[in-house]
Amino acid sequence: MPELPGMEKFGKPLFHSKEWALRMEDVENAATVGVLGGSKSAIDVASFNAARGAKVHWIIRKSGFGPGWTSPTRVTPFKIRLHKLITARFLTCFGPCIWAVNGYSRFRKLLHGSWLGRKIVAQFYANMENDMINLIGYNKHPETPKHKPWSKIFWHGADVSVLNYTEDMIAQVRRAQVQGHIADTDHLEPRVTHLSDGSELPADVLVCATGWKFEPPVRFSGAVDADLGLPLAEASNPEMLVATRNIVFAVALHNVTTCLVAQAQALWITAYFDDKLDNSHLPSEDAKRAEVLGELEFEAYLHT
Repeated sequence: MPELPGMEKFGKPLFHSKEWALRMEDVENAATVGVLGGSKSAIDVASFNAARGAKVHWIIRKSGFGPGWTSPTRVTPFKIRLHKLITARFLTCFGPCIWAVNGYSRFRKLLHGSWLGRKIVAQFYANMENDMINLIGYNKHPETPKHKPWSKIFWHGADVSVLNYTEDMIAQVRRAQVQGHIADTDHLEPRVTHLSDGSELPADVLVCATGWKFEPPVRFSGAVDADLGLPLAEASNPEMLVATRNIVFAVALHNVTTCLVAQAQALWITAYFDDKLDNSHLPSEDAKRAEVLGELEFEAYLHT
């Protein structure tokens, strides 16, 4: 939750989008709703309230990263569902990844290790961007370009949202049900949000869809930190961690395949704790043992 100057004076419901489901009573009768942020959560809040007839002031911070990339449920001239497209094994080659083991190593090396390959990758993402921009219609109305992403889709990877609403979100912008503002929040007064460009926006509720901090909720003592390598330290002992089989750190994910990968992680972790993985024991030979421990430490450095 951001610290906004004057938030104690606002006098109306003011909360983070993570509390959206718990605060429905605060917004269902609101005639005017303010939304701060450019993420998929901001789109959800803005579209929901516009669909029920409320006036929405969508504030995208000028000092932030801009709106996120969104896509219709079906893309390309073949009208393929987005989730099927981005989880196709072959298309993962267009994303550079040092952990890739998908069977296309030579093709991936060609794409990301040569001048011609990088040109092909750049054109692939350029075509994807143009397709999404044209399908959504970001350039078809004077107000809609405000909601067009500022960064290249290449840097978003699979972190792309799907516009799975019954009503077209861009249509809500075109008819001024949703009004976009590119500015920072200067301060709050009773029922009014003052922006850095001088605008004064009335609102019966203000929802902050401003993301969250990527940090674990669990805190360890200093001594335990050193043993676990948090952050990775010289005192960490990978061999001890493997042998004790009592802690695993799942990698944080933030993309459209989160559910799929999280389930695979949960299955692997459960099998690891139950000692049901054939390759989860360290080799007995010293040379192989040292090699495996070196790879484990290298992976830990990459993840931290």
